[in-house]
Amino acid sequence: MKVFIEAEAGSPDKFDYNETTLEFQKIRRAAAPYPYPYGFILGTITPEGDGVDCYVISNSYLKTGSSVECEAMGMLEFFEGDEIDHKVLAYLPKEAASQPIDEAQREALRAELEKFIYHIFTRHPEMQVRVGRLLPQKAALDYIKQHNKMD
Repeated sequence: MKVFIEAEAGSPDKFDYNETTLEFQKIRRAAAPYPYPYGFILGTITPEGDGVDCYVISNSYLKTGSSVECEAMGMLEFFEGDEIDHKVLAYLPKEAASQPIDEAQREALRAELEKFIYHIFTRHPEMQVRVGRLLPQKAALDYIKQHNKMD
């Protein structure tokens, strides 16, 4: 799968792009820096009309506006009000030696992302958000397939 990067790790800036044309639209600043590169999976669409969100769990520098080939490793359950807005977690194939991760590493990753997500939503107290479980790779692959534009 290809992930289009909208936010670089270590930066609070998220560059919004038209998810069909990939034309730059605007920059939004989050309340905290992104812990990992973040974007969406090309060729997917959710019921809200957006691509499936994706964190690339990597220490590699991934530039905003670039597309990178990734492999799904799992999915973080995320609910915004009554809407499902799950986040796929992916890794770079060249970093496959570091996969899979053990249960303690999975929980640490889930906790890190949960802390980041709750922190960025402190600016929006009117929004009810909830971070759930970190689901396995199969759940991520099923979710991606369910939201593939071609299906």
